[in-house]
Amino acid sequence: MKRTIKTLVAASLVGGAAATAGAYFGLVNVGADDPHLPAVYAFLSMARDRSIEVRSRDIQVPDLDDQELIRAGAGNYNSMCIGCHLAPGVADTELSQALYPAPPNLAEIGVDGNPAAAFWTIKHGIKASGMPAWGKSMADPYIWGMVAFLQQLPELDAQQYRALVASSGGHQHGGGETDMHNHENQHGTPGDGHHAGEMADMSHHDEAGDDHHAGEATAASLHDGAAGQHAAELASADDHHAGEMPGASHHAPSRRRPSPRPRPTSTPMARSMSMPTKSNLYRAGIQATALAALLFGAAAQAAEPLSIEVHRDANCGCCKAWIAHLQDNGFTVIDHVESDMVAVKQRLGVAPRLAACHTAVIDGKFVEGHVPAEQIIELSQRSDLVGIAVPGMPMGSPGMEVGDRQQAYQVIGLTPAGTDQVVADYPAN
Repeated sequence: MKRTIKTLVAASLVGGAAATAGAYFGLVNVGADDPHLPAVYAFLSMARDRSIEVRSRDIQVPDLDDQELIRAGAGNYNSMCIGCHLAPGVADTELSQALYPAPPNLAEIGVDGNPAAAFWTIKHGIKASGMPAWGKSMADPYIWGMVAFLQQLPELDAQQYRALVASSGGHQHGGGETDMHNHENQHGTPGDGHHAGEMADMSHHDEAGDDHHAGEATAASLHDGAAGQHAAELASADDHHAGEMPGASHHAPSRRRPSPRPRPTSTPMARSMSMPTKSNLYRAGIQATALAALLFGAAAQAAEPLSIEVHRDANCGCCKAWIAHLQDNGFTVIDHVESDMVAVKQRLGVAPRLAACHTAVIDGKFVEGHVPAEQIIELSQRSDLVGIAVPGMPMGSPGMEVGDRQQAYQVIGLTPAGTDQVVADYPAN
């Protein structure tokens, strides 16, 4: 028996050494145009499927019939997935034909009866397969949007697919989006015309991207103008127009002329008002006492730390960095580690369009994502909002610092009527 065990161990060592030597000397062809042996392919497929099944079995699936969720998923799928996984009316692309292992045609199989496994795969990707880990740039609610859309995809024809994509917000998942080449209809012209058409499509996409950002800038400018309207009305009309440059923000300090000083007067009334009478001194004393009381109360209120509850995933590093930002700004943080953030967001009324990684609560109002501490303090003093959010994970926001780089982002408030309101703009640097 011992001799048999020794023989098996020795054979295993020799076999392992032989395999290592073969790999080292380049005997294994890693080219994607040289398929695995059937036994190797079967083993790798089994390992992949079991890995996904084990890791997705406890994922809680939300309501995937939400039409807003489906529309959001349609726009992102059309921008991010169609080149590999195709769509109704879209023929095989260069990517889908050249990748190995070949990506599945999701227009035919959808989520294949397992939305939890589809969510895990989209979020974490698959090693050495060409499938990205989209969870690095997309929060969970946007990934669930893609799963909800995939569940509907096999039932759509080409016209229905295009209509659903047209009704969506396009490539939008809260921040971090980059221009992506859309492979739809890329095989419409053979030969050189095909590649020339691709170049035209790419140019058109870049122009569309520029227009998109220009539109964002216009919207931000309109918001700035509305917020600054009251201040502008206080200034004289001539000053207001003389001080404005084209495209300048109304939030910038306005240049106002000093108010003209009152001319000296020699009337008895003026002389009596300037003299320190007993009644004037008495009224001044009362006013000073009241002012001191107000200042003392404000100081006492400011000294009392604000308490905020934060709900986050256990593995979220940027969530911990945001908590540190709050603590640095005087907040007392009650930290809750959650296993199902989607359910938390649904319970607190966070719409998918506002979603980010973590969700906090202060005075019964939600705070979604990497909101600066100053905006949370302002929220605690407002009664016209049920919550505020920084959708996605914009670089440079609190907890998402990358050196001195900062993307432009907005803090969005949600009113009791369910409408969005831009609370603050933070420009790029």
